[in-house]
Amino acid sequence: MSDPSTPQKTPVAFEVDIKENPDATPPEHIVKRFEVGEKSLTQEEIEAKLHAAEERKKQSEAERISKAAADVAHVKAVSEQQRRISEEHKAETLEKIQERLDKAEKRRQQQEAEKIETEKKRHTTEQEPKVSAEGIQAKLDAAEEKRKQLEQERVQKAAHEVAHAKQVAEEQRHATEAALKEQAEKLREKQEKAEKNRQGEKKANTE
Repeated sequence: MSDPSTPQKTPVAFEVDIKENPDATPPEHIVKRFEVGEKSLTQEEIEAKLHAAEERKKQSEAERISKAAADVAHVKAVSEQQRRISEEHKAETLEKIQERLDKAEKRRQQQEAEKIETEKKRHTTEQEPKVSAEGIQAKLDAAEEKRKQLEQERVQKAAHEVAHAKQVAEEQRHATEAALKEQAEKLREKQEKAEKNRQGEKKANTE
């Protein structure tokens, strides 16, 4: 039981007002972010950035196209060099074949003259019996037939070498055309890809 003479403790209530402090300063990095955001939203700066991005894209695309054009020019130069070498080789081959044919014809004429001279000497010798004109003509005809056969074989061989040279030149031409076509296709793909990338970046910058 409490003592009546002891003073009683009375509870005290406090009212606390919790509100935003109007004088509180926001952090510096937040203030700078809002300042930068406000500045970047100006129409002039947006257009300037879009223009700069477009110029960089055009420059990059021009460099890629220039490099691709240089690659094509290099392939054409190599192709022209190969064609020239092939033509020179073919001309040299034909010249050698013609030279061999000329030498063969000279040898044939010389051998034929020597045979006729030998035949004349043999038949004018008193120790040997005379040979009829028909026999001499038959031997000359046989020699002529053999000469024609050898000449035909040389002509066929020369024609085969010429055909082979033409085939090699044609194969080189086809290979060069295929290389040029492949390079042109790669250039076209690069240009299409560059155009798609440019359109995509332009659309993204606009949004």
